[in-house]
Amino acid sequence: MQKLVLKLLLVITIITFTCSQTLYTLSNHQNATSKNKKDSEQTSMTTESPMLSRDSLSQLKAILIVAPHGRELTKEAIKDMKETSNYLRSVGVNVFEFYDKEAKWDTITKASNGAHIFVYCGHGSTLGLKGIAGGLYLANKSFISARDILKELKLNKNALVIMNNVCRSAGSSADDTSDIGIKKATDRVSDYAMPFIMNGAAGYYATNNIGPVAPILKRFFKKQSIKQIFIHAASGWDKIETTQKFGNFAKYEISITSSAHQDSLSRIVILHGKQILKKFAPYNSYDLAYVGIPTFNVLDFFK
Repeated sequence: MQKLVLKLLLVITIITFTCSQTLYTLSNHQNATSKNKKDSEQTSMTTESPMLSRDSLSQLKAILIVAPHGRELTKEAIKDMKETSNYLRSVGVNVFEFYDKEAKWDTITKASNGAHIFVYCGHGSTLGLKGIAGGLYLANKSFISARDILKELKLNKNALVIMNNVCRSAGSSADDTSDIGIKKATDRVSDYAMPFIMNGAAGYYATNNIGPVAPILKRFFKKQSIKQIFIHAASGWDKIETTQKFGNFAKYEISITSSAHQDSLSRIVILHGKQILKKFAPYNSYDLAYVGIPTFNVLDFFK
C-alpha cells in the first residue's frame, strides 16, 4: 500500500512539474511575442519622420465634440476625448472642447472658424445631402443636417475630420442586424463625408472602434498620410473591401474595411408592440473608412 502511495505521489509530482514547465514556456513565449511586437512598433515609430515643432503645432486649432448619447456612454466618451485633448495640448495645439450639454451648434460654429481638426463622437443620423447618412445630433436634441454643416461650419482649408464611433459614418450602424453590403456602406460613408469635402476638408476618417483618437493624431503629426494611417489601422483585424475614386473629386478616394462577427448577436427589438430579445446570425460589419486625398498629411495644414 505504501509503495502504491509513493508511486501516486511521484506521478502527481511529474504532472505538476510538466504543467508548470508548460505554463512557464507559454508565458515566456507570450512575453517574447509581446516584447517583439512592442519592439517592432517602437522601431516603426522611431523610423518615421519626426513630429513638427511645438511652435508649428501651436498654429493649429482642434474642435472636440462629445454629444449626449446615453449617460454612461457619454461619460466614457468624454473620458476618452479628454485623453485626446490632453495629447493635443501637450504638443501645443489649441483645443476647444464641447461635451454633453455644452455641445451646442451655435457655440461650436463660432469656435470652429478656421479649425484644422474636427472630431465628433455621438449619435449618427440620416440627414445627409442624399438622405442616406450624415449630420450631427447635439445638445438639446438638436439635429444638425449636412446642409447646416455645408452652410455654417467654416473649417480651415485642408481640414481633418474624424468621426469617432458614429453610426453610419464608417458604414455600419448599431441597429444593423445583417450584412448591409459594401455598396450601402459606401453610400453611407459618402453621404457623411460629402459636406466636409465640399467645404474643402482634405481628409475624412471614421472609426466605430471605441476609444480615444489620439493614436491616429500621433501618427498624423509624425507626417504619415491619411491613407497610411488607414492601412495601418486596417491591418490588424479588418479587410479592405473597396478603394475607389470619390465622386467628382479627382484627387480624392474612398476606402472602407469589413470585419466578420464571430458570434451571434442578441438585440432587443419591438415586435407587435412588445420588446423581445432576438438573436441574429454572425455577419460582416463596416467599421473603418476614409475619404480624402491619399497623400494628405499634417504639412498640408500649412499650405
